[in-house]
Amino acid sequence: YGRTVYASEHDFVDHWTGLRANLAQIGKGESTQVQGLPSMQRRMVDLLAGELDRRFGTPTWRDRNDYGETWATATSEIGLFVGGNGGWVIETHELRPGAVDASL
Repeated sequence: YGRTVYASEHDFVDHWTGLRANLAQIGKGESTQVQGLPSMQRRMVDLLAGELDRRFGTPTWRDRNDYGETWATATSEIGLFVGGNGGWVIETHELRPGAVDASL
């Protein structure tokens, strides 16, 4: 219990406390693990990236192999990354510190 068999998850998830902070920065630091994605993952990345482009505009960062992108808003940072040797796609949404009024 509390552990995962997916080693590639460990950078993003601490199975004792949950998702790590600064997920977009973690994703930017990941090295490209595969060359050429399986068709289903390629379709997933293309569709999600298109939707995120429509919602948030031009990405603020893009991996040269299209295995990661980030977008920014005034209150959040959004990331889309390929992980697990191309086996899974990660979409992250994180509020910036102080983005939410604590009095609400």
